[in-house]
Amino acid sequence: MKKLFIIFALAFSHFFNVYGQKDKFDQLFDKYQEVEGVTSIKIAKPMFGMLSSLNIDDSQLDQIKPLLSKINGLKILITENPEKGNTAEGRKVQSNMSQLSKDISSYLKNLNYNEIMSVNNAGAKVKFLSAEAKNGILDDLLLSIDGGSGESIFVMLDGKLSMDDVSKIINSSETKKNPISNTRNNLTSGNNSSYLNGEARNVGDFSGIQVSTGVNVIFKQETPTSVKVIADADKLEYIITKVENGTLKIYIDNKGVRNLRFKNLSVNVSSPKMDNIDVSSGSNLTVVNSIQEKNMKIDASSGANITGDFKISNAASISVSSGSNIRAGITAGNIGIKSSSGSNMSLSGKADSGTIDISSGALCKADDLKFTYLETEATSGGNVTVNVSDKLKVRASSGGSVRYKGRPEIESNISKTSGGLLRPMD
Repeated sequence: MKKLFIIFALAFSHFFNVYGQKDKFDQLFDKYQEVEGVTSIKIAKPMFGMLSSLNIDDSQLDQIKPLLSKINGLKILITENPEKGNTAEGRKVQSNMSQLSKDISSYLKNLNYNEIMSVNNAGAKVKFLSAEAKNGILDDLLLSIDGGSGESIFVMLDGKLSMDDVSKIINSSETKKNPISNTRNNLTSGNNSSYLNGEARNVGDFSGIQVSTGVNVIFKQETPTSVKVIADADKLEYIITKVENGTLKIYIDNKGVRNLRFKNLSVNVSSPKMDNIDVSSGSNLTVVNSIQEKNMKIDASSGANITGDFKISNAASISVSSGSNIRAGITAGNIGIKSSSGSNMSLSGKADSGTIDISSGALCKADDLKFTYLETEATSGGNVTVNVSDKLKVRASSGGSVRYKGRPEIESNISKTSGGLLRPMD
């Protein structure tokens, strides 16, 4: 299991770019590097040639090698349950593992890390955490893997990589020999009862995408159109990919099977055009390069997550509700934003004009999204931060809060009797 974790961490380390928090992670690493029950690994830049000696399929290694020059260093902490947990030595190891877990949780909380993606792979729960994402670059990322039974791994990588590298790593799970037919992936489960298959789907052209039922999608705007499903070999038939009225629909149809569960499920999608994104029901969509369109509509609902960068020449519409999350960089002429029901948005970029409507406990962090002119309304406990240069029109009531950057002309209607609030940011 430990060998699998190390290979998995090295392969996925290309997601990570950690700078501002390096010193604090160094302290955590130094504290546990000689603690019993914890394996510590530190690899400097000259040592990345060791990858060639690992037992990784040649086609995977070919895709990993071009990225190694971008990596300056890698640090890994690994824990494993002791073989004899009832002994004094075993109990000491378990205590060390418990304390490390608490320290890591405290570390992430204090540094305001957010989970941007999670994957279940061969029984291991993998979490990708980030403090910030700008212009297609994931800054301050960490990888946390929980293998169950006390086995876990925590990774920090020092390097500078683009979001486009995400696609290269995901595609490294498929071999070059036959990318269209099903191919077995090296990351198998211990009893080989479930393994990853890659299957190309011919679906026709589309300019919109609709994802639901907990599916993870990686999207790249490029030619040609491509849809690849990566999932448990015995469950590919339950993953539906079809085009209706110019929209690619991706979802799970259990076909009457009860308790259908996937250990692995991801869909890689490419298309030269994409102007409508609809993600719902706990699904995730990550854009690995900048989408460039005239107009764009983005909708996240029912616990969905969307991450990406968008360059829109005319108008963009963004709607998020029911506990969903959107983290995006966006540039457009006009942006319309609506957020409700405990949803969360973090936006950066710029626009000439726009509207923001926040309600029902939603949170919209848009102080890195620069508007020339903006109309905004916050009600029912909604909270929004904005950045406006020329003119800001504001309505706030029923516990709604608006905070702003800049020195715009302000036209306001604030119901202080119902808890409405307007104030500049410190």
